[in-house]
Amino acid sequence: ELTMHLGSEITDVGTTADDGNKSAFIKYEDSAGESQQWQGEYVLVATGRRNNIKQLGVENLGVELDDKNRPKDLSKKTGQIGDLNVYIVGDANANIPLLHVASVACYPCETATMPCCRSRTGLRYMDLRWRSVTPMPSKMTR
Repeated sequence: ELTMHLGSEITDVGTTADDGNKSAFIKYEDSAGESQQWQGEYVLVATGRRNNIKQLGVENLGVELDDKNRPKDLSKKTGQIGDLNVYIVGDANANIPLLHVASVACYPCETATMPCCRSRTGLRYMDLRWRSVTPMPSKMTR
């Protein structure tokens, strides 16, 4: 079982030794403002990260960012930003920020942007190891 304490602020991390037994601890303030302490053999901490989408210049595409520099018009289902052919998937996606989800999350992008390629070549995203999704041309020829 994994218990997550979202919205907490870590105040101290360390180890203690009682009778020769060493243990780890985390002192934190929970989301209600109460001081808490966790103690155990090991500590696994996922403290979050900051995205770097702003430095990509997405404002030049008309993308509006929120106060945490995330696109305001981001589809949770596909990772698409508004009606642009721009997608944020895998570990870059704030809704499911897990790297191993990227291959599955890219599938809706491939379905939305490359139907012509699949129908002519039999190409499927899930068959590829890596794929870079780019805007689809406005007119496709058969």
